Amino acid sequence: MTSSGRHAPVLPLAWLMLVVGQALATWTWEAAACALMAAAGAGIGLRHALSPRLLRLAPVSSLSLAGYSTFHFVLPPLVTAMEGQPLTTYLERPTDVLLHAMVCLLALIVSHRVYLGSGLLQAARQTLCGRLYGPLGLFRMPPPAHLFAMGAMGLLAAAWLTFTLGAAQLHEAESGIVTKLMQGLYPLAWVPLALMVQPLVDRRPMPPGQWPVLLLYALAVALVGLGRNSRSAVLIGFVSIGIAWAYLALIDPQRRASAFSTRRLVLAAVVVWVAGGPLADLATSMVIAREERAEVSALQVIQTTASVFLDKERIRSFRAAEGGSSNEFWDERYVDNVFASRLCNLRFADATLVLAHELDAAQSASLRSLEWQRVVGLLPRPILEQVSPETDKDFVNSGSGGDLLLFVATNAPRAMGGFRTGSIFASGYGQFGWFYVPLLMLLALFTFTLVDALTRRVADPAAPGGWSPVFSPMLVVSLFTWCYYFTSAATGAESMSELLAYLVRGWVQDALVYATVFWLSAALVMAGGLGRKAPT
Repeated sequence: MTSSGRHAPVLPLAWLMLVVGQALATWTWEAAACALMAAAGAGIGLRHALSPRLLRLAPVSSLSLAGYSTFHFVLPPLVTAMEGQPLTTYLERPTDVLLHAMVCLLALIVSHRVYLGSGLLQAARQTLCGRLYGPLGLFRMPPPAHLFAMGAMGLLAAAWLTFTLGAAQLHEAESGIVTKLMQGLYPLAWVPLALMVQPLVDRRPMPPGQWPVLLLYALAVALVGLGRNSRSAVLIGFVSIGIAWAYLALIDPQRRASAFSTRRLVLAAVVVWVAGGPLADLATSMVIAREERAEVSALQVIQTTASVFLDKERIRSFRAAEGGSSNEFWDERYVDNVFASRLCNLRFADATLVLAHELDAAQSASLRSLEWQRVVGLLPRPILEQVSPETDKDFVNSGSGGDLLLFVATNAPRAMGGFRTGSIFASGYGQFGWFYVPLLMLLALFTFTLVDALTRRVADPAAPGGWSPVFSPMLVVSLFTWCYYFTSAATGAESMSELLAYLVRGWVQDALVYATVFWLSAALVMAGGLGRKAPT
């Protein structure tokens, strides 16, 4: 694990002692092997990803490797130890999970090195940045009124989805064109929060007087997220801003020494510790409210969540019941903290690897066919019917990657529609065996190129080399997604088909949606006399 600032080596050492102590407390050769892989993965992954030089040269791809290492190696020992459990708790194939994680980490690092040294890929990145993203307006920092107009479009789209369709019907309505359009706009609801880290967008400070409006706006977005009964919808914007702030500190030597001083790190640890309880209670309250969302409106879902949050006894009873129960059909239980479970849940990979190892050749072929249909199914239906009439778009989109794997392994119709969280490891291994690793390397090469193109360099005499990286506002508020992109976290890619889908359509769709909203809102703001002539 890398050091940041004079006192930072204390943290990696304390973490390493925790990992060793946890393994010794429940000594088995399996626990020792898992602890060794966790320590090696954390050290190798973060040492590579958090290098200030690489963070400047390849910001987003480096952060994605840091997130991968955090999800698979750093947080699992920490969170399980805090709950008094071994790293291998609830895992059926713990060594397999950590082995796949380690092999894929090394593969991703090799891909990253190849990408950084490839003149062709770097030229492609610069071309995308200068010839496509730039002219579309992705790097222009709008004035506050313009940003809030963009955010309002995303927020209204989210509110329409949530309060018109209701939380339970969002998955069922995904095939509708209007619904898909609204879902594409929703991520832009967080765009105004880019003001909080404006130096990362255009090297200028945030205009004065914006904090009260930003806080009220963020509250409105969080309330819609509660109506959707989605933890990621509530927190993703805030966490992304936190990652952006940490990035600014990591690449600036002066900020790094101040931000990662012992005093601030201890204060941050205390804040996380204190806030962890309420956040876990909120996450549990949302899970409890989820049981009623099929029968009530989104507004009632919010009211139920609030009432449950205040009823600590009900929360404790629910956790006790969950801790003592087991679902033989599908069990994702790993840690008790519902909030932390989405940031370090190795059980996602474990449950799906158990299924992947049971597949025979015919089932692997079936899984490959279904995953490929998910990619081909990205085509508009009229074109799809001509190009690939055998593709069952409705079926493959009626579940997640975890659902598809469970369906193939069990042939149980009820497997579809549960939207169970899958894993790149199991999706790849179930389709291709260990050959999925070089395929992952190839997909990562192109992914790194596309996402780093959302950053560019601007002159900065005070920075090393005379330049500083700046981000698109769209990127700033989606940094959580990219940090955990190669994981099974809330917004990560949980199957090989999802990785390919972004390369086929996702990056184009994101850019076009943002550009459309950017220029449309610019026209509306100008018509209302609230903005300057050209956003810069």
